[in-house]
Amino acid sequence: MITDEAEDFGVTLAVVPLLGLTGKDGVLDQLEACGFRIGGPD
Repeated sequence: MITDEAEDFGVTLAVVPLLGLTGKDGVLDQLEACGFRIGGPD
């Protein structure tokens, strides 16, 4: 659960509007451009 993960050292949680994550040039696109692997359920 999120509450369990939030207690771990070094974990940062943020609430972002869905459009900010998935929209064109959103957070996920920017992370992918930086070399992070972005994926989801098949």
